[in-house]
Amino acid sequence: MKFIFAFTILTASFTKSYSQEFRKLRGSIAFGASDGFIACLEPGYRISDKILAGIRIEGKAFFATKETGSYGINGQYYISNKNFRPFVGLGLSLYHTGIVGDGFYGYSSRNEETVMGFYPRTGFDLGRFSLTIDWNVVANAKATIDPPISQGGSSYTGYINGNYLSVKVGFFIGGGRKKLK
Repeated sequence: MKFIFAFTILTASFTKSYSQEFRKLRGSIAFGASDGFIACLEPGYRISDKILAGIRIEGKAFFATKETGSYGINGQYYISNKNFRPFVGLGLSLYHTGIVGDGFYGYSSRNEETVMGFYPRTGFDLGRFSLTIDWNVVANAKATIDPPISQGGSSYTGYINGNYLSVKVGFFIGGGRKKLK
């Protein structure tokens, strides 16, 4: 018993202790553009000051020709612990993409597949604000394509390319630098 106690004290005295500078939990809200308007929620957990693991829920719509919804997991590696914190990362998501048309003049889709994809990302945090660039690489989704009524014709089975680049600006709550006491 004395040996275990002495070993524990000795090991603890030679072990370097690390304290995190940044809060563990972080919630991010971002808006951006691609071939449409993008809204994104990203809750995350800091494994360390340099590594953030998170969940991304993103939707792309409005003036787009395609609507896309995605949800998945990601990780970010921070290159610096300063106020300006560039990062690189990677994520895996499920994507659901559909073609949006007005029915009379534009093509539309239905019965779209949900497919797997990934996204390399880069960006930076500056204080409580962040800029993120994601390249979403998405498998082609099988769907029923409906041609415009004005052209006539019947529906057919086709594939929708869901790849897109997104640039988002946002802010986060939590996850910032801890205040010194």
